[in-house]
Amino acid sequence: MSTDASALKVKKATPKAKKENTASPIELSELKTVPFFKSLDENIQLKILPKLQKISLARAENLFDGSPVQGEKSPVFLILKGDVSILQFTSEQKEYQQEGTTVNYLTQGEFYLEKLAFKEGISHIEIKAMCPIEVLSFSYQELNYLFSKDKNFRDAFSEMIQSVIERQVSRFDHDFQKEIAAFFVKERLTFSRRVKIKRMDICIECDGCYDACRDRHGTDRLGGSEVHFGITEIPQNCHNCVVPECIDKCKFGHITRHEVTNEIVISDNCVGCTQCSRGCSFGAIRMHPIETLDLAKYFPDRKPDAKGKNIAQKCDNCTDYEDRACITACPTGALFQVDGDELFNYWEQFTVYKNPGFEKVVTPEDQVNRLRPYFLYFTLLNLIFVFYETLSRLFIPEYALTQLGYEFGMISTPLDPIKAFSPGNGFGHLLGYVGGIFMILTQTYTLGKQYAPKWGSLQQWMEIHIWSGFLGFIYGGAHSFGLLINLYQGVVLKNTEIIAIFTFVLFSIAMISGIVGRYLLYQLPRGRSEIELEIRQAKQEIENLFVDRRKAYQLISQLEKEQSASYAKEVASEKKDDGEVSEDGQTSKWHMGGVVKQYWTDLKQYLKQNREDALKILALREQIINDVKENQVDFVLQRLIDKQKASRSVRKINQLSKILKFYRVIHVSIGHITFLALLLHILRSFHLI
Repeated sequence: MSTDASALKVKKATPKAKKENTASPIELSELKTVPFFKSLDENIQLKILPKLQKISLARAENLFDGSPVQGEKSPVFLILKGDVSILQFTSEQKEYQQEGTTVNYLTQGEFYLEKLAFKEGISHIEIKAMCPIEVLSFSYQELNYLFSKDKNFRDAFSEMIQSVIERQVSRFDHDFQKEIAAFFVKERLTFSRRVKIKRMDICIECDGCYDACRDRHGTDRLGGSEVHFGITEIPQNCHNCVVPECIDKCKFGHITRHEVTNEIVISDNCVGCTQCSRGCSFGAIRMHPIETLDLAKYFPDRKPDAKGKNIAQKCDNCTDYEDRACITACPTGALFQVDGDELFNYWEQFTVYKNPGFEKVVTPEDQVNRLRPYFLYFTLLNLIFVFYETLSRLFIPEYALTQLGYEFGMISTPLDPIKAFSPGNGFGHLLGYVGGIFMILTQTYTLGKQYAPKWGSLQQWMEIHIWSGFLGFIYGGAHSFGLLINLYQGVVLKNTEIIAIFTFVLFSIAMISGIVGRYLLYQLPRGRSEIELEIRQAKQEIENLFVDRRKAYQLISQLEKEQSASYAKEVASEKKDDGEVSEDGQTSKWHMGGVVKQYWTDLKQYLKQNREDALKILALREQIINDVKENQVDFVLQRLIDKQKASRSVRKINQLSKILKFYRVIHVSIGHITFLALLLHILRSFHLI
């Protein structure tokens, strides 16, 4: 069953409305538990206590939002709970409501100093709560006082600040990492205890992860794609947040942390009040009607008198199981999970840059990567052997390996040059037997899906499937080649020999569909990511060539709004043409013919829209000629055209990806038919039917 990821998405909790900071004094007893402060002499604690304020904020509220405050009055914040993001703005970015530049984030036990975020050209700093936070606030003047009174405080503070600076330099100032680091902060993944990640260039869209999750838990807990960056997607999956917003929403105590794993878990007795689902800012908790669930099988602890018409469900990381169903079921290692505090160390999984060698990065779950070269060498050796022996027997039998073996005393019988190669006996039969065995082995992947990981990981079964396919093609091809030679020489083929050729033709189609489909599934996410990178670079080039960058912002924003409006009309037309539209806006009829037809219709529309965009942009020459730097008008217009075209190309790639979900239907169906034809050939060869 194919899973439409868009249908799995759940609406995220709406960010809280912004409000002014409300601060309260902190008690001495509480200060004695605060990191950095608890080791201070009590006299120093009493002296500094009136200057300290404790601030509690909800998600998306601003801890600081304004111009830098330099000097002794500049604010200092110690994060007591939660994470905050730090963004810088130029005056132009703020005036035209552009996104700021993410320069870092802070987590529990870390200090904010304005000196770390302020640099020349920055007119505005924003510190925003990424989740519910508690902060200790004071000024730089009080900080200097503490430095002067306690050396241990100063040393501990310096060590902490050094780690914050190192993170900023190594992650947020790094040429390759800074966009990925900003993405982690924007999507608020820094306070996740775990993050599931899917490499789309490795994923074969088999939906095995979703099926395995449903088989184990009765519902889909994995979720569709939440966000993506580069070649990687992050499912709409529970991140087991350090500061969860779901637990305190349940008034019945049915969502808690597991006493052993510390995972957030939902009781089988959930009443379906939906409060936890509404509170989750990642949309990772989904409600399921009771009548659609097998309660006896999947919710054995639910009491007979439990109330509610729905049950909330979320990923609990397969608590009480030895493995994670979705990751075990991934045949390519595309889906994997990392601990939240290790997320930044996996930045290479997200990048699309070609240098220095990032395209060779493998996922942590790619268990067979180290064995793949040996499979390749073994296959090449078999190819060389079969190719040489077959051709030498046909054209130069005196150089065949069998004859050479006889001449060196390794074989007792010489090669009969008249019967050197016949598909019906001897070497020809051997090729058929070996090829048939490898063709049968390709079908064991289906068996592997049922018994993994007990009988080996599913990735190992997939590798057997792939390399057996290549070997079966080599030996079966040589076997069929002999039959084709007989046909060419006028020999009348037997029924079993015709079936053998038919089997090999089917197997070849299955091979080609698998190779082409896998190649396109690998290339499309990378192509999309490279185009997205090109769009960002084009925007930056255009902005740099305007005398006043603010006018560049205005122009780009205007063109993007017009393109978005055009997309909205096209989407509405697609839904109307594709079938009925459900209440959630998703089309209810999906079929191969309809998708392909829609794709070709959209391709013609895509080319038409590109021409119209180009004409519209070229007409802007007189409007921008005085706003662009000297002799750069033509270049700016061309980059605007390139950007608009690239934006449309991303959409076309997304549509093509939908079509490719059907490639496996062709590949698997032909594979099964090939197996039946091979079985028929074997039975006929042994006169069993």
